[in-house]
Amino acid sequence: ANIFSGHIPNARYFDQLEHTTPTQFLPRGLPDVKSFEEYMGRLGVSNTDHIVLYDRSANGLFAAARAWFLFKVYR
Repeated sequence: ANIFSGHIPNARYFDQLEHTTPTQFLPRGLPDVKSFEEYMGRLGVSNTDHIVLYDRSANGLFAAARAWFLFKVYR
């Protein structure tokens, strides 16, 4: 199965690890602000958009929660 099976039409795939630099202590560190803004621009997301996050992981919440956290950090 690929990552887009069960994908909501016109939804964007958000790679929460885009531009992160893993370290020994933070395997999922934060991307720098400029990289995050550039990635959001490539996805077509702006500060005025209403974003709905959904997660198809095994537990159904970890990826969406991480994405929510990133959006809160960089709002």
